[in-house]
Amino acid sequence: MKKTIFILSVILLTLGMNACKSNKTVKDSSIVVQTVHNSKISLDWEGTYSGVIPCADCPGIETQISLFYNNTFRMTRKYIDRNDTGSDYTGEIQWDKNGGSITLKGLDEKEFATRYKVAENALIQLDLEGNVITGDLASKYILTKVNMNVVEKYWKLFEIFGANLKDLPPMATDAYFTLKIEGNRVIGSGGCNNFTGAYQLESGNRIKFSQMVSTSKMCITNMEVEQKLNQVLGMADSYSVNGDTLILNRARMAPLARFEAVYLR
Repeated sequence: MKKTIFILSVILLTLGMNACKSNKTVKDSSIVVQTVHNSKISLDWEGTYSGVIPCADCPGIETQISLFYNNTFRMTRKYIDRNDTGSDYTGEIQWDKNGGSITLKGLDEKEFATRYKVAENALIQLDLEGNVITGDLASKYILTKVNMNVVEKYWKLFEIFGANLKDLPPMATDAYFTLKIEGNRVIGSGGCNNFTGAYQLESGNRIKFSQMVSTSKMCITNMEVEQKLNQVLGMADSYSVNGDTLILNRARMAPLARFEAVYLR
């Protein structure tokens, strides 16, 4: 009887020790797998960011910065309203110790802003002390990540203000536009007149067209579509993309216009 009690005691003691050991292992494992989340680790930061940065003696500086996973960058800058074809710069990315902001190495700090906070789909320019710029122009110092599903595509208009264009004369349905990455320029046609201008993509699928100019031909075909397209480009403040369909919207209104991607040979 005593021998049996002794054996049971040994078994229970062993099970208790194993349970403690198991609990300790689980606890230690939870510590090991704990991960620090930061922009460098958590965000899909590789890509091209674009915007117009304020300038003291010009309307602005068109700026594009491409970040690559091998920790290099490419920057393109062009002064608006100057005889400037743009300049390219390359170098290395240096992350801060917290993995939240970067420094573009190889640039002259007296001429360039070199420090940026890496946010969701945006680069936020920092001041010389590494602080986010505040004030009325704060939003102008944000470069927005380019949506590659939208830019550099031939978007052909097929519906405007709810009206399908398939039954209209061919020339009236040749309306299209393309968002060019270089210079944030939009080019296109209303079916008769060609137009060009500037666009800005912002977070939350927001879009703004500005500085629009066009030729002034009068065509014998129905110009109503062209006039409505000009109206849409002036009204649109957001967009959505579903496969090969692009929709321009304004606030809570019904879709202003729908376009399909046409792949030219």
